[in-house]
Amino acid sequence: MPTRYITDKGLQELTKLHAGVKPSKPFSHLAVGRGSAEPSAKDAGLQDELRTIEGEFKRKEAEVFHAAEKTGDPTLTTNLFVAKWLPGDIVSGSDEYVVREIGLFNGNKPEDVMYYREVRGALTISGTVGLEVRLKCKFSRVV
Repeated sequence: MPTRYITDKGLQELTKLHAGVKPSKPFSHLAVGRGSAEPSAKDAGLQDELRTIEGEFKRKEAEVFHAAEKTGDPTLTTNLFVAKWLPGDIVSGSDEYVVREIGLFNGNKPEDVMYYREVRGALTISGTVGLEVRLKCKFSRVV
């Protein structure tokens, strides 16, 4: 079962939206990593995010869906983020990479804000396959 957490920075951005303050950049990029530490409110990034040899992030811009026919939610309180890494985007050839964590960011730069972090069971992929990450963000009431 995944462990999920909206970060403090993510809550700050949601609060701005409720106050009518438009964010400088929408949350639009998904990232994957190998980290397995429990997510927390203070997380500013993934524990061990996928990067290029040069150290740049390999985040992918996600398609964002809100319509009920795409999210499966007739109440329209869900957003679905979908990002795809093609074969060879993560590792090459027979090399393997173990994905354990996913993050939702507002860009691809180190200073960009992470809204959400999730830790899942390990998924091992090789350079011969791609990866599609689907992240549903459902808003609900806590009573």
